[in-house]
Amino acid sequence: MQCEDPLHSSLWAKISNESQLSLQVKPVVLPNDLALLPLPLFDRRDPRALSLPFVFAVAPDNTTLEAAGAVSSWIGALASYRGANFPTNLHSLPASGNAVVLVNTAEANQVEGLTLPD
Repeated sequence: MQCEDPLHSSLWAKISNESQLSLQVKPVVLPNDLALLPLPLFDRRDPRALSLPFVFAVAPDNTTLEAAGAVSSWIGALASYRGANFPTNLHSLPASGNAVVLVNTAEANQVEGLTLPD
């Protein structure tokens, strides 16, 4: 059995430069499982430059900065050629998207919008 003639005009479509594609999307809810890392913080399939905020409840001490440096270095190496930006937020979560939040349980209530699981 042979394939259809790939040059036959019935198999081709003309797409205008004014064409539009409308998608309805729904976020996928991921399980709360560290085995999924680096998802959802970094997705290898996304070719765009990475922007991953780091959130602190208080001015970070050296130990917290070392932890932030280790995580940002790992994610930055994964991002490789696309580039990575790691903005910082103090006391608040970003308006949208994911973030790395470095707080202890005593500080968690100082980050607006953050609720920790029981």
